Amino acid sequence: MAACLYITAPGSTVNGFSQEDRLSRTSATPSRPSRVLDGLRPNPGEIKLKLKRSCFPALDFLMPQQVPSSLKDDWWCSQMDEYAFLGFSYAVDACQDRSTLSHDFKKMKREYGARYIRLYSSCDKPDFNDDLIEAAWDAGVGLHMLIWFGFDGDDLWKGRKEALIQSIKQNPKGPHVVRAVVVGSEPMYDWVMPQEQLADQVREVKSRLADFTGRGDAGMQVTLSDMPYGFQLQGGAPDVFEAVDINQANVLPFLDPTAGAAADSWHLVENSYNYFAQRNKGKKVYFTQTGWPSDDAVWKANSKGASANVDEEKAYFDLLDSRCEWMKAKNGGGVGWFAQIYSDAMLPGWGVLDFNMKVS
Repeated sequence: MAACLYITAPGSTVNGFSQEDRLSRTSATPSRPSRVLDGLRPNPGEIKLKLKRSCFPALDFLMPQQVPSSLKDDWWCSQMDEYAFLGFSYAVDACQDRSTLSHDFKKMKREYGARYIRLYSSCDKPDFNDDLIEAAWDAGVGLHMLIWFGFDGDDLWKGRKEALIQSIKQNPKGPHVVRAVVVGSEPMYDWVMPQEQLADQVREVKSRLADFTGRGDAGMQVTLSDMPYGFQLQGGAPDVFEAVDINQANVLPFLDPTAGAAADSWHLVENSYNYFAQRNKGKKVYFTQTGWPSDDAVWKANSKGASANVDEEKAYFDLLDSRCEWMKAKNGGGVGWFAQIYSDAMLPGWGVLDFNMKVS
């Protein structure tokens, strides 16, 4: 399985590697199927790190001793150079303390080469957003931070939005680690409000964070994440497509009614991508929730041909890893993806790590 974690576009630098220095390696097929992400593990012995400042959050980026006084246009690595595996979706409803967050973020970066964390669910503990920002700065990873609507139809999301905006504005590290603000995870599928109102929420967040948004690739991105079906439920959601800076797609082929073996599911992944690419006027697409479960304790397959086990989980990640060149060629510098989810403790059966924090 050829790992594509460090491949870059010609003449560019991503993860601190130029085209000339890029890592080209073939990892042996694991002897145990439980090593579901072995092909994505960086091999320190094969990586040539450059002792120079590159861009955040490249794996070789040297974090400054002091927080910059303002967000510079060259702080963030260009999205044009980012594709394939980017990191993990990570649930925060356990309200992890700052030391746990820092430990987990560092582990993701050190052991898997993650550069970003995509947050899921919510914690309404005071100052929790600051804990996330501080932990991300400490670990040297970027955040896709989520405004969580939940499933109860309440207005708690309004307070979460206010708290997040204030943390980004008031914590000097905020604009330097928050790459994206995500206005809901599957809010159209859950029908939290009409798509016109969701688009208004996206625009409001952009306006209130105007010091950091509206700067193109160099700025903070504002979006929402959903499945193609969520868009379809709301008439294609044209206002949302127009309002967002990037598209975040939840791509879970295991749940498709036509799903078969994980290794044969690429057409379902590609169909999801095409739905967005045909409507988003060239914007970058991220797969913010993608994976295959090791068991079906939470969600059963909608097809008799789909099975949930560790072999299938590994086969799906191998499939994604084998499609680097396809991902590289797509809109906005290529498709980047986040593994769904970091551990089984966050969503049973879907974790890369099990309940004991060991690789599935």
